[in-house]
Amino acid sequence: MSLPALLTQHIARRPQRIALLQHIAEQGSITRAAKAAGISYKAAWDAIDELNNLARQPLVERSTGGRGGGGARLSVEGERVLRLYQRL
Repeated sequence: MSLPALLTQHIARRPQRIALLQHIAEQGSITRAAKAAGISYKAAWDAIDELNNLARQPLVERSTGGRGGGGARLSVEGERVLRLYQRL
């Protein structure tokens, strides 16, 4: 199954977005992923929103903080996008 054209074009122009997805998969946190990617939390949040809006389904799932803290993880679709990009 292919990716939406707008998402594909966006990722091709901004490969650092894939790096951010990889960091989220590894770190389980938008804050830690942003630090690892060398961008601000706000820039990471905006990038995730943009990717989620371009994809058929959200690529990143977020959970709000609380006693155990919040977190983020790739959705099944996000994992698929990351795998497709890595295959290229």
